[in-house]
Amino acid sequence: MNEREKVFLPRGSTRKSPRAGSEEDHQFSPTFTPVPLLYTICLDATNMEGYLPDIFHYFPKLTRLDLRNNNLTGILPKSLDRAEIEYLFLHNQKLGFEGSIHVLSTMTHLVDVQLQNNNFTGLIPDLSNSHYLTSLSLDNNFLTGVVPPSLANLQNMDYLTLDNNMLRGPIPNFSSNVEIISLYPINRLCPESDGHCDQMILLDIAQAFRNPVHLTHSWKWDNSNCQNWSFIMC
Repeated sequence: MNEREKVFLPRGSTRKSPRAGSEEDHQFSPTFTPVPLLYTICLDATNMEGYLPDIFHYFPKLTRLDLRNNNLTGILPKSLDRAEIEYLFLHNQKLGFEGSIHVLSTMTHLVDVQLQNNNFTGLIPDLSNSHYLTSLSLDNNFLTGVVPPSLANLQNMDYLTLDNNMLRGPIPNFSSNVEIISLYPINRLCPESDGHCDQMILLDIAQAFRNPVHLTHSWKWDNSNCQNWSFIMC
């Protein structure tokens, strides 16, 4: 990759924050100049703050988006799937991105995704079309629901972190080639030795209600008679 293909701080892409202070903070401007041959945006640890604008349809050839170690928040823009992003590094935000990560399901060029240490909620999407995905880091968020079985079918996957979320249900049968960094802290998953969950019908019900966080907190894999399940008697 040559220097003209690489952009670290594109002109017009940021503006100074109106907040007074000794530190020089920046936030994204709502306007970008279309750059059809932009391949890389690298703004790691640049004191960026604010929201990520929905402008990635202007960058159809973008393959690397690196905004880690900043102070960004808000939801992931829908236009992310309009680019050809392979490396998506949005981790370690002080405030933290929030909302769903569903847009990943339509980003079919992904190779390495790092979204850890944010405030994402909702389900892990079906990534069965992400045939090139090798590494997925989603730890330290607020994701709920089950671990999608499709993750275990990704032939190139070799690294996965999901700990410190609020996931439930059975653990897919991952290949021995996949390095899994601790699934259990905070998550309510069935143990690997079981291979199934007795309360899958209740998981299906929770799924229909988009896995409310309160219900997730009240369920544990060893709760054989669903004792203390909020709003459910069995």
